[in-house]
Amino acid sequence: MINGDINGDEITDVSDVVAISNHVLGDVGTTIDSVIGDVNGSGAIDVADVVTLANYVLGE
Repeated sequence: MINGDINGDEITDVSDVVAISNHVLGDVGTTIDSVIGDVNGSGAIDVADVVTLANYVLGE
């Protein structure tokens, strides 16, 4: 289990950013493990996790 690996393919990349974005925007078909999806450790999966994950993927 890799924190930020939203789709479970053992690679953290742009597809994970898309998946967590869809979840945050209310896509009921996107189920995310609360530990993996809470990328910034705030206790919730929200837009801050999307930004944190996107920055990680972009190398920032």
